[in-house]
Amino acid sequence: MPYFQSIGCTPLIAMNPAEFLLDLANGNTTDVSIPSELDDKVHMENHNSENNNSKNDCRPSAQDVHEYLIDAYETRMAYKEKKMLLAPLPISDDLKTTITSSKREWGTSWWQQYSILFCRVFTAIFTFPQERAMLNKERAVDMYKLSAYFLARTTSDLPLDLFLPVIFMVIVYFMAGLKATATHFFLSMLTVFLSIIAAQGLGLVIGASLLDIKKATTLASVTVMTFMLAGGFFVKRVPPFISWLRYLSFNYHTYRLLLKIQYDPVPDILTTTAHMDNGATEVAALVAMIIGYRVLAYLSLRRMKTSS
Repeated sequence: MPYFQSIGCTPLIAMNPAEFLLDLANGNTTDVSIPSELDDKVHMENHNSENNNSKNDCRPSAQDVHEYLIDAYETRMAYKEKKMLLAPLPISDDLKTTITSSKREWGTSWWQQYSILFCRVFTAIFTFPQERAMLNKERAVDMYKLSAYFLARTTSDLPLDLFLPVIFMVIVYFMAGLKATATHFFLSMLTVFLSIIAAQGLGLVIGASLLDIKKATTLASVTVMTFMLAGGFFVKRVPPFISWLRYLSFNYHTYRLLLKIQYDPVPDILTTTAHMDNGATEVAALVAMIIGYRVLAYLSLRRMKTSS
């Protein structure tokens, strides 16, 4: 009320402040004093108008009132309000100690952070580039630990990533006439699961390293194609200078495992190398990729926070 009084708007009769404010909001100035600036404006407009016959023409319209209130606020109060809002708040000594303390006290437990972040989901390569701005913003104010965010992002895609291959395998496995036993089917399924999780890890580390969707997509395409070529899928005799890359390829180890499951012994014509063991080497390689790629992705995100 003091503010409206300062700009020349006061009730002419005893009026509830709420009713007074509603009258102003609706442009009703019947029981409200009119500021001199607004009164002069109305008279000037009426003087220039051809239709100045009725008594109501002497009162300002709702649009006139609104324009006056906006102009009054912008010229008299807006700067003060902004200055007050932007002024730094005094910080107590206890709060300063908490902020500068090397040990962060989290408002929620690690498990609560993980659970909430788990519910937010994308494809592995696009995960970190798409969330870069959000991650920088939320991590800047220590909303959650990086480990909780990373584990939530890397596990939230797994249910869907594993569900779709199950449907694919149920259809294709028996359609292709592969060994129709429970043991061979579930071993094949486990192999495909390991391959998917390893491939997801590769996508995560590429996305976390580059944090740019276009660059990450290009590098992922080149990397996967190189792995497939080096593994001998399209070239029978891979040149020695590039053949060593097969051991870094999840495609290569997955293919050898599937061969071992379906054929015993494996025909030489189907193998990229003459020797085929019981599959322990391939399983160990895929597990190492699953863990190793994710560790690299986490370290890349940690490096991003440090550099920023």
